Amino acid sequence: MMAKSNNSVLRLVRAFRAFSYKVTYTGYSDPLKHVKLLVKFGKPGDVVDVGAGQQQYREVLSTLGKYVSIDIVPGADLIGSVYELPFENGSADTIGLFMVMEHLAEPKAAVKECSRVLKKDGVLLITTPQYWHFHSWPNDYFRYTKEGLRHLCNENGLEVIEMRSMGGPFLVLFHVIDVNLKLYGGSFRRILVYNPLALIFNFLDFVFFKHQDKRAESDSVGWAVAARKRG
Repeated sequence: MMAKSNNSVLRLVRAFRAFSYKVTYTGYSDPLKHVKLLVKFGKPGDVVDVGAGQQQYREVLSTLGKYVSIDIVPGADLIGSVYELPFENGSADTIGLFMVMEHLAEPKAAVKECSRVLKKDGVLLITTPQYWHFHSWPNDYFRYTKEGLRHLCNENGLEVIEMRSMGGPFLVLFHVIDVNLKLYGGSFRRILVYNPLALIFNFLDFVFFKHQDKRAESDSVGWAVAARKRG
């Protein structure tokens, strides 16, 4: 009976933990939310997920066609660098760079290489932070404004067709608390303190900013970009 009781408690704790993380990380600033929004701008066909990591976007990107992941570490379909993609010129319809740009020492060279691999009218999809804490996986070099991203695309034969903020000033403030103060502690304190905080800040960001960067001078958690290769 004791073993069954312990198993029930363990299942309950896991359920609370899963619910807790779902509440916290499904707000407007969740990268997966924006990948799902960007996919509708992608071009169906051959899809390359660069810097794929755990391939958490495989299911979403596979809706566009044949999916291939590439990363510098084992686990991806192909091992390789964004600076030397193992593909012929004009061979991919859609390329994803999701939460990768900040880790690139030479972002212009990376975007140029993606542009080389894209077919005419192919689409590069990007998510990257404007605010986030330092996180060296393996290195952390840059943060991006919307104009900086537009410039990188324009310089490499890509026309931005979609640019959306991944959360406004209230969500920036929330993530400052999230990644620096670590107020939430254990799983149950997360549910009691941190989850309500996440919901409140997400609500305030929507009410006051519609989750967007509409002011002349404002803050954004990050940017989700779709850019089409010019013919």
